[in-house]
Amino acid sequence: MVAAALPRLAAGSCTAARLSASSCAACIEACPQGALEPIRGGLRIEPERCSGCGLCVAACPESALSLPGPAAVVAQRAEVALALCSRHPQGDAARPCAHALSLNDLAALRAAGVRLIALASGECTTCPDQPPEGHDLSARVAQISALAETRGLAALNIAPASRSQVATFLRDAPENPARRNLFARVAAPETHNDALARLQAEPCLDTGLFATVPCIEAGKCTGCGACVRICPHEVLIRIKDDQGDLCYRTEPAACTGCGLCADVCDEDALQLAAMVPAPPDVPLQVYACCGCGVSVQEPSAHRPAGTEGDLCPVCRRTGHHRKLFQVLP
Repeated sequence: MVAAALPRLAAGSCTAARLSASSCAACIEACPQGALEPIRGGLRIEPERCSGCGLCVAACPESALSLPGPAAVVAQRAEVALALCSRHPQGDAARPCAHALSLNDLAALRAAGVRLIALASGECTTCPDQPPEGHDLSARVAQISALAETRGLAALNIAPASRSQVATFLRDAPENPARRNLFARVAAPETHNDALARLQAEPCLDTGLFATVPCIEAGKCTGCGACVRICPHEVLIRIKDDQGDLCYRTEPAACTGCGLCADVCDEDALQLAAMVPAPPDVPLQVYACCGCGVSVQEPSAHRPAGTEGDLCPVCRRTGHHRKLFQVLP
């Protein structure tokens, strides 16, 4: 099927433009038509294959993709919003798939007072644009609900929309410009998952969950700081704790799950976890390498017992320090 409107890629926003070794393939995995292909620095979209379903837009962690045209959400009445699929009998062919709502979209709707998504879709099981497992709207609504509930906030629910309900929503579709702007934002997500970040920044109860959390394995981490430098949203930071000791800290409220931190780690010391609490700080030990003289900030858990002096990870691995010498006059 030839799409009426193809997804647009914002130049420089794709993780592949920031790191050539980026492993992110969220949009490719979400595409039911196989219309996306990674290329150096970005993405290629095959017009002949793309159906304009928008599932790639909803899957992109960096909001690098957008789909012009009307949104999947038609209107809001009180606490109910109607998500209308183009393949529904009362649907509009110009609309994307009703499942093309990202976590950020749902967080924005919830912030606007929506508590129920009325889903009006076609027969998903036989649809050529059937969302792959984990990319359907129900799964994302469940995630948003869990994030809200662990902060003592009202959940978001989903239920099938009846024909009469769809007809009422379409008849009463808002002409208020402010409401149209809300649905426009749902069609084009806020930059860097702002609505989701605001939800996750709300105070947690005993154990708050986060959509995606970078977790550092202290025993493997060498303290090189590459993950801190590459993170585009300052989720991973190096600070002094309340006792004045240096540590790595994860603040996952703004994490998009782009995976750049894990991709840049040469030691495989960092992994992304979904729907877990924020991890504890990773204490860092500061010393000067007695072999090469470089200043080192390294997790103490990574330093093996009986280490020869205060050697940095490079000198311990290569033994180059044994070949260094000084010529005295």
